[in-house]
Amino acid sequence: MQPIGINLLPVPIGAQQPAQNVPASEFGLKYCPTMDLVAVFPQVLTIESVIDTVSSKKPSSDNYYGEDDDEVLVEVYRLNGQKVFTVSVESENGAVGVVDVAWRDDGVILAIVTSDNATRLVNSFSGKIVHSFSSVPLQPTASTSSMDLSKSPNSKRKSTDREAGSNKRRCMPTSIVYSTHFTEPKSASRQLEIAKEERGTSLDDLLSLNADLDQLLRLKADLPRELANLDIEQFLPKLATLPSNGMGEDDVFSTRTSIDTMFHPIKQNTGSISTDVVTVASSDAYLHLRVFDSFEVGSVDLNRALNMPTGYRIGKIHDVATHPFSEKIYVVAEERHGSSTRRQTRSQETAEDTAQQLHLLSLDLRFIRQSRHTLPVLATKATQLHNLIRYLRQIESQLAREVKTAFDLPARFVRTLEEDLKDQDGEGSTFETSAYHALLTGEVQGKFKEWLVDILGDRGMKRWDKAVRECLELVRRLISENWNPAVERAGIVVSRLAGLAAASSTFDIEKGVLDGLQDTIDIMAVVGEDLLRDTNAEISGFNAFIKWLKREVEMAGLEDTSEKLDEMREGSDHSEVRKVLKYISERLHDTSVKKYIKTGQAQATEGQGELTTYEKFKKDRQAGTDADSIPSMKTLTSKLTEQCEYLFKQVASRLRENVLAQYMYKLTDDIDTEVMASRISYQPEYPILHILGRHSTSQGRLCWLRKTIDSQALRSSVSIKQINLDKAAEVLDIKFVDDLEAMVLARTSSQAQVISVRLQGEGLQAVMHTFGGMNDAYTKAGMKPRRLEVNGRKLRRTMTVLDEQGRGYGVFDLDSAESVGGGEDEAMSG
Repeated sequence: MQPIGINLLPVPIGAQQPAQNVPASEFGLKYCPTMDLVAVFPQVLTIESVIDTVSSKKPSSDNYYGEDDDEVLVEVYRLNGQKVFTVSVESENGAVGVVDVAWRDDGVILAIVTSDNATRLVNSFSGKIVHSFSSVPLQPTASTSSMDLSKSPNSKRKSTDREAGSNKRRCMPTSIVYSTHFTEPKSASRQLEIAKEERGTSLDDLLSLNADLDQLLRLKADLPRELANLDIEQFLPKLATLPSNGMGEDDVFSTRTSIDTMFHPIKQNTGSISTDVVTVASSDAYLHLRVFDSFEVGSVDLNRALNMPTGYRIGKIHDVATHPFSEKIYVVAEERHGSSTRRQTRSQETAEDTAQQLHLLSLDLRFIRQSRHTLPVLATKATQLHNLIRYLRQIESQLAREVKTAFDLPARFVRTLEEDLKDQDGEGSTFETSAYHALLTGEVQGKFKEWLVDILGDRGMKRWDKAVRECLELVRRLISENWNPAVERAGIVVSRLAGLAAASSTFDIEKGVLDGLQDTIDIMAVVGEDLLRDTNAEISGFNAFIKWLKREVEMAGLEDTSEKLDEMREGSDHSEVRKVLKYISERLHDTSVKKYIKTGQAQATEGQGELTTYEKFKKDRQAGTDADSIPSMKTLTSKLTEQCEYLFKQVASRLRENVLAQYMYKLTDDIDTEVMASRISYQPEYPILHILGRHSTSQGRLCWLRKTIDSQALRSSVSIKQINLDKAAEVLDIKFVDDLEAMVLARTSSQAQVISVRLQGEGLQAVMHTFGGMNDAYTKAGMKPRRLEVNGRKLRRTMTVLDEQGRGYGVFDLDSAESVGGGEDEAMSG
């Protein structure tokens, strides 16, 4: 094993630790499975303390940690130490720490789970957060699941806290697993065996970036599958970016890369053959499931599902193992005795508590097999619809902000004039009467003239012109380039969902709900066209009005005997007087744009009488009803959100009915859960689960458990072996390279070593690298190994070793020869 580079971080991870209220952290490192990237972060270990800290913290208007202390950084580096991007994880009202991170199998998405009960999905190409949602519901039940459409996890959490009060379930996320599952695993496995013999194709190839599974597996033509894969959206023009709103995590639509990631995902060629599952484990034995990034399936309470006896409960989930060819999730969990509400420190634990037993459980995601190619399509379309709603909501909020700001300035100018006119001439004198008089007679006198010269002037005129003109142009651009195309896409997504509902009964989607969604989208399309038409008309009227007002300002500033004044009066253009009069009477005090962006509550989804919502809207529109009856953009986006939540709650409830928790095996007491790794070696006949951990009583030894699973004939086949590591005093970390090899970081009496352990026979060993030798650049750089991460992908097997203080990491090539003691290399700064 040859060192590739020793990289010193510009700012040690230790400098990024959370503030004093977050428990002591170690430092985590996760290797991207498809690209030479590593994510380093300060990792919270004592999650119970975080629960106490966060639950006891009361929101305050003041920053609890100060300007800099409430921020935690997750940094992503290349192997040569070059920083790629930094993700800032901030807390609005309490302590926060990074609990765990996980890469998607294709490396495009990095998921970050934090102690404030939020999961953030970061695009590895842009470094921006593209999704954010609650990691685990604060009060999940067997029937509780909804698609989180909130803009930020913090706002969602605060509202939930207010509703739940002191009775909320006190749990926090503890780990996350990002896994890929083939919808027809047996068929895919057989095809992979054939492709492996013919072309050397491996599972890594199937999970790689931009993998074309049809080509790699030589799949036979399948018309239903091909129709499911057909996506008309890829032929539509790309959505335009939105102006940056400066709102951090919510500002995800301001760059081309973020837009492409969210609406034109790179992972397209897998089609309906596979789907991604995000599994978040919580501190009270809940597993929370999402499909394809953000479609929420719901939570599974392992204690309730397994009918644990009174006085016993699953207390902590230590590890989760998955495999692309299996629809099951295997869980290594710890059994706790006594009341589930008891809270003790380690010094207070009884002898019975310290002897906690490990169990192997499984979670069978039967909906993957039952739904086959329809599940990935449904999850993809649900995620797209979720993103489109966020996109539309941001357009609406930006329009509301811009219109309010732009028309405040003219309103102040007009209000100042009308107050002076009221004092002089009484209630009947307004800006409108004065402007009419000036337009029809050509004379400007009294307070109106003083206002033109002293209050408005040339400077005020320019400000008025700039504010309103830029606002109206922005409205026109956002509607024509953003709102209307997004609504069109939403309509296509809903029609695709309607097609799934008609073709398959798996998800039990109600036709009436889909009809209501389509009605809302149709109304949004008409409202967008109406707003665009009215905006164009208002721009035309404003141009005429502002031209006349500029001329009046200039004329008011001239002497009565000025020749230029006479010339301007003689050269007056009366062709647009009608347009100016109409703008003053209809648009000046109440711009037509405001009726579309006014605030309001979402209407009921049902129609009135025999008319659907869209039919009633068309009838009111044709009848020319007043503006109050026109649904605003805020009303429509809120209504669409509620309808989607209702729809996907129904679908999620149906999926949860096909999730089966099962007790499998009582594990040995010899495994220390603090240092443990698991791996599924998949074979069509009998998949094998390997659990390799530090021995609980002798920290220099390994305990290897090998269990055959999912095979009736060999169901009870279990072997447990002890592996003695030569000269090892303490095992620090364990990571699997592939199905049969693991790397072990161990400390001897004077040095540290990386040892390769082959899971064959009694466990074949080989020392791969020794830290502390005379030529060891890692030790020369002042670092001590503490954690390791392995990338065992085809043709690029590398390992990174993180310093115990977070000062840097070393990168090693697993396939190059090296003598024991380490090779020559130089330290590189990142």
